[in-house]
Amino acid sequence: MKTNLFIAGACKSGTTYLHDFLSQQEDIFGSNPKEPYFFELPQELRDEASYQSKYFKGYNNQKYQLDSRHRTMFFSWIPKALYDYNSDAKLIFILRNPIDRAYSHWWMWYSRGVIKTSFTKSINNELKSIKKEGSFMDISSEAYYAFVQKKSYQSRMAYADAHTILESGYYYEQIKRFAKYFDSKNILILDFKQLSNKVELGIVLSRFLNVKISNFESDIKKNKAKNYKKKSSFLSAYIPKFIKLKLKEIFLRKPDITRKEYTMLKHHYEAHNEKLINAFKLNFVKQWQENE
Repeated sequence: MKTNLFIAGACKSGTTYLHDFLSQQEDIFGSNPKEPYFFELPQELRDEASYQSKYFKGYNNQKYQLDSRHRTMFFSWIPKALYDYNSDAKLIFILRNPIDRAYSHWWMWYSRGVIKTSFTKSINNELKSIKKEGSFMDISSEAYYAFVQKKSYQSRMAYADAHTILESGYYYEQIKRFAKYFDSKNILILDFKQLSNKVELGIVLSRFLNVKISNFESDIKKNKAKNYKKKSSFLSAYIPKFIKLKLKEIFLRKPDITRKEYTMLKHHYEAHNEKLINAFKLNFVKQWQENE
């Protein structure tokens, strides 16, 4: 069996929710854990047998095997690697307003201590890096793997996307690479807001996958990356949980994005969004440009 269904991204756009929703369906077997590290690896490190046995243990002849790694969408080499692996695979992309997505992306890593700089500083640092070194999306798989080993937080691949807050919103550039290889009937692009209406979502997915989709009750989940949590301090073990939660609420409350930050990113993403509208006829993207 070749994995034949991928939720490719985008990061912080509800991929965990959709993976959980689809994994409950009779004809779909979702990978466990949800995000396999496979296609972003250098080719010589991709072991298909290990990929199947590790992430799809318990598979029982369902029509679809589902892989939901959000970095699948990001890197330039993955569309061809995916096509070479299974040219009949179906791909789902979930697109969220790139400004809201970027801010959520930053906060996830800032609140965990992976990113130390403010949102504005983080964006400016990434812009400088793109100008000096080029797009991170376009590096080779070998260069990315070396980056993880040397520069990623704790040398973990799970944390490597902390360096691509801005670029992860370049949806047009990323999806067009898949359109080069895969037939349009094998690509589904969802609006992030569609996830809140399971009836509509079920109809769209049923048509795309040609299977029955039931509207199971399922809360949106968050990736907690349990294997990568920092160890608690000795003192922390003696602090009651309700006090920890109260302190977190007071000192680690997510701030609102400022008007200046929002306007700056709105202008930055405008050209990317226009290309997305023209190439893929996504009317919901127009709303991103109208929001302030």
